[in-house]
Amino acid sequence: FLSHSVYSRLLERKIGDTAVSAMKQAPSEGEALSVSLSQVFPNLTEEVIPIESKSKLKNDFDLEHFQRLMARDGLRFEDEQADVLELFAIADEKKWTWFEIYQLAKATAVAQVISVKRMREKIAQKQVSSDFSPKEMTIIREAKNKNPLQFLAEIKQTRKGSITQSERELLHQMASLGLLDEVINIVLLLTFNKVDSANVNEKYAMKVANDYAYQKIRTAEEAVLRIRERQQKGQEDQKSKTSSTKTNVPKWSNPEYKNQTSEETRLELERKKQEMLARLEEGGD
Repeated sequence: FLSHSVYSRLLERKIGDTAVSAMKQAPSEGEALSVSLSQVFPNLTEEVIPIESKSKLKNDFDLEHFQRLMARDGLRFEDEQADVLELFAIADEKKWTWFEIYQLAKATAVAQVISVKRMREKIAQKQVSSDFSPKEMTIIREAKNKNPLQFLAEIKQTRKGSITQSERELLHQMASLGLLDEVINIVLLLTFNKVDSANVNEKYAMKVANDYAYQKIRTAEEAVLRIRERQQKGQEDQKSKTSSTKTNVPKWSNPEYKNQTSEETRLELERKKQEMLARLEEGGD
């Protein structure tokens, strides 16, 4: 049980690493065999060892090799115990090898720190099919091909600016929300389109980022569709506001006003008008 890296971590979380270390017993010293194992146990076949080895590889997460690659690439855990358990859970759910898990962890790391939140978001991505315009397709393609720092640097370059420290921190904050790189890039583009400036409107960017995180926006395509929806809603609201504006100007003053009074009604009104004039004349006498 204790030789299983993940089970051992689970136990450490419950009783502490000191208690777990005390439970691990050093192997008792024995005498070296002067004969081969097969001579002592003639019924033991060579097939047994590969089966046990294969079983161990299947059921255990090779944390040792995982951490070696982390050291090589300069990655680290945010919370080692919690992160290792989450990595094992992902491997178990997806039936992935430790190396497949590592590749995903490396691709979604935030400032060299493994982010299991972003790993989960990447796994949950779904293909979005929609009738995107050529311009939208170009935006989506660029958003997917660059990390946020590269994407921001290119936008700033077109505006004769350079990335500020607060903008770097902003990128880190958005990634910490769990947003993937391609979504962050769309947020940046939307922010720059909102204001004519060489700097990111950080308050607005975080407002959009929080909304995207809440709405589970995981792809550049979903982000573009979200922008579309907001624009359409804004146009509808403006149209509704314009049509509901009240005015004191009578309808007949409108140049396009058409009198829809029927001939019968017109004659009745004319008759009443004549009667009223007649009474006024009588009163005048």
